Amino acid sequence: MADAYGQDIKDAAKILHLEGLRSREIREKLASGNAGLPFEVDPSTRTIDGWRKKWKLDGIRAGLYVRPGEEEEQEDAGYRRLLGIHREALLRLDESVQRGKPNQAWVKAVSQLQATVDQARNRRRQQARRERGAKLSSEESAEMGGPSVDPGSILEALAAEQSEELGSES
Repeated sequence: MADAYGQDIKDAAKILHLEGLRSREIREKLASGNAGLPFEVDPSTRTIDGWRKKWKLDGIRAGLYVRPGEEEEQEDAGYRRLLGIHREALLRLDESVQRGKPNQAWVKAVSQLQATVDQARNRRRQQARRERGAKLSSEESAEMGGPSVDPGSILEALAAEQSEELGSES
């Protein structure tokens, strides 16, 4: 059986799928000519459901695409989500401690999340300093590109930033 829709149509639908649109919304965009194609096409919602099911089986999940220009907004959303997960883990750990049975899994999770939050906070501060025109040390530059940050270096960077701010206020 021949495929009724060409690869360009499926690719346009896949991009909309990656942007997080549902089958009905994808069909509406394709039918109205707002899907990035030079023509209109009207596949059924059921056909699009089938494509999306196959993409899901192939590991192509919806909502993962970030449009150009929205990177910072998505990064902020990810950071807020991380902070929410961190808050939840702290709450669970606190509850286990109050029951008199500290859960070691929550202790480990909170510790790892705290390190990630500290690293993200440090990177954001360093980025803000760079945008203001402040020169980053080679150590700070390396930290921004590195996979993990030593908590001691975070404290040193914060102390240096604090002393720099106090020096500039004088």
